[in-house]
Order: sequence, then C-alpha cells, then structure tokens
Amino acid sequence: VPIAQSYRVNANIILNRDKFSSAGSVSTANIRITATDSLGNSFATLSTSDGSYTLYVPQAGNYKVTINNVFGDQFFLQESMYEVSFNGDKDFHVDFIFNEKKRQMNINGATGFLPEANDTIKTPQGSYLVIGNDTIKGITMVKDSTGPVVNDQGQPQKVTTYFIPAGPGISYKIQLTATSNRIPKSQYASRFKGVAVTEYAEDGKFKYTAGNLKTIDEAKDLKNILRTQGYKDAFLVPFYKGKRVRY
Repeated sequence: VPIAQSYRVNANIILNRDKFSSAGSVSTANIRITATDSLGNSFATLSTSDGSYTLYVPQAGNYKVTINNVFGDQFFLQESMYEVSFNGDKDFHVDFIFNEKKRQMNINGATGFLPEANDTIKTPQGSYLVIGNDTIKGITMVKDSTGPVVNDQGQPQKVTTYFIPAGPGISYKIQLTATSNRIPKSQYASRFKGVAVTEYAEDGKFKYTAGNLKTIDEAKDLKNILRTQGYKDAFLVPFYKGKRVRY
C-alpha cells in the first residue's frame, strides 16, 4: 500500500570536519534514516548525494527518528535520536550532526586539543545527589579541564582542572550558555549557529546544552569542538535519568 505523503521528516546530514583531518572526502549519500512509531513499525529512506533526505510516514502520531552511523570511530553523532509528534504539524525538520574527532596539533610550539587527563578518584561516600533524596552509587570522579587552549596568537591559555562524576547511567551534555530570559526556539538557528540545543531550567535561569553523550571521552571531544566554534566557556554537565547530578 503506498504511503501517503502528508506527513514527513526532512532535513540534512551535517558533517563538522576537523580542519586538520587526514580522512579525505567523506560522502553523506545513501545513509539510512528511520522513523519508528509507538507500535514498532519502521519507515526508512536514504540520504541523497548532498546529504539531504525526506522521510514520509503514513499517519499522525509519535515517532522516533534515528540514523545509521556509517562513519566509524572517527566521527560521533551529536544526537542519535529525535522524537517527533505529528499532532497538528505535518512537516518536521531534523538535522543529524556528526562531529569529527580532533587530531593533536601544534601551534607555535604550544600543543592544543591533546587527549585530556583521565585521572580518577573515588568519592568519599560513593554516591551523589540527583534530586531530592535520590542518589546514585558507584561514582568515580574523572578529571576534566578547560584546555589546553591556545589563543589567536598561538599562546597557551590558563588551564583549569576539575573533577566531574562518572558512573552507571550518567550521561553528559555540553552547556553553552545560561540566561535569565528564555530564548525562543525560533531564534535557536541564528543564536546557536546551527548547533542542536536543548533547554533546561535551574536556579532561576534557562540553560542551553548540546549533545547527550554516554561516555565522558565523547563529551570532552564535543566540548573541544564547540569551543573551536566560538563557545569558549562550554563545559560538561552530568545528567542521570534526565536530571542534573548535584556534586
């Protein structure tokens, strides 16, 4: 039975390349994008030569839209799944953004974007507060830092190190900014320069994050990429079951 073309998801596959990459040309053609409804029915399409795609679904409802990561370990996916709801809207725009992992480089003798230290320490209590009285156990503290970062003249900047919790079920987002006034979604594209962001409210402010990474190493890679794109104060924020971990 032909699929009625009244509900669709369309957008682009975006590759953020490392300017020092040795991977050469990377094609965004013929990559499978799939929408799965609440009953488990799947509908798929392939991207075109320019990385765009249009995916039709037969009826209104809630769908999870995913993409195959065909690029291997050299790239990681900023958001692996989006949820769309065709309950009035018939057209959704969903970009899938792949970020190339950065190579080590040397500028005027100052080395930048090195693999960051993975020193760990056990927490004294072994658990951390999530929200209210809820805690998570088996926590390890992993070292993170603000660099090393070099400025436009190639001079190394001050490095600040700190520890961030890692453990079962913890994921990481990269916080870009916090404001007292909510940023309208219509301004996301211009305000965040094409970076897919999500919002959460905390301490009377609206905070905007990118990514939802399962490992701290992937989160550090994305943080460094975002800093090269102008988000100099980007930092890791740990979440557990959708709630920020307090530590």
